[in-house]
Amino acid sequence: MSFLHHPWGLVAALVYTYLLVVIHFLGSRRPGLRVLWSAKASLAAALPLLVLMVIFGLFPQSGMNGKWYFILVLLLFTSVLGLAAVDGIARMAESGFSWRLAGKTLSHLAMFLVLAGGLFGSGDSRHVVVSATEGTTVSTGIDEDSGEMVPMPFELTLDKFTFERKGNRPYFLSEVTFTEKGKAPWKEDILVNHPAKVGSWILYQYDYGKSEDGRNTSIFECVSDPWAGFIRVALWLMMVSAAAMIVLAVARKPGKREPTLAEGSAEGTAADADAQEPASAKEKEGRA
Repeated sequence: MSFLHHPWGLVAALVYTYLLVVIHFLGSRRPGLRVLWSAKASLAAALPLLVLMVIFGLFPQSGMNGKWYFILVLLLFTSVLGLAAVDGIARMAESGFSWRLAGKTLSHLAMFLVLAGGLFGSGDSRHVVVSATEGTTVSTGIDEDSGEMVPMPFELTLDKFTFERKGNRPYFLSEVTFTEKGKAPWKEDILVNHPAKVGSWILYQYDYGKSEDGRNTSIFECVSDPWAGFIRVALWLMMVSAAAMIVLAVARKPGKREPTLAEGSAEGTAADADAQEPASAKEKEGRA
């Protein structure tokens, strides 16, 4: 939802999370609402999302970014995950901590945070293309969304650009000098898989070319995403929850499971009956 810019993206995310908590609270009083975070709801929300991703994968020119129906389906799936996470937290608060339930809840929560961060933080993400010719300094770029010239919070000087072919792979190297207000200039090497970080901006080697006078020109894609750290933490949570669930599955003894409440009650009744049998037999012997 790229129309949500700071601070409205954060405000919308908080209101959205609050509404999920309210819906879960209402579900505790109206059992019919509990289907919203059931396994059937998860499947119903995941199927159309999977279909759309397959279609966009087969026809990439159609593009899925910004499509209202894709955002709607993704929001539905995210909501089901959020409700499932809230339900897991509520169940542990009510009945006590459980490693199995904790792993499942953490998995739902991590996926919810990743998707919600992508949805509500997309409006704060910026992509700017900066072009620099050898020996020149630039401090502006072209915004990819608006196509307008925008100022950058740093100056970039392209000291040298190297292009080689190593086997079947091209090799790009931009040797640059950065200057930020209040800081001493410093040098960085930018390669295809080795971006540079300046403040909240990450600079990727994007393309190259030649200037009118024949000098090398290097083109960088500069990306700023204030929500990137939030999503990175959520991804780590997802990996931790996946590892925890694997460990619990391996540690669990095969063929053994915890009895349900009904089974526990039945076992207790049977034990009471067994305990009463010897006493009944002794009474009969005494009467005899």
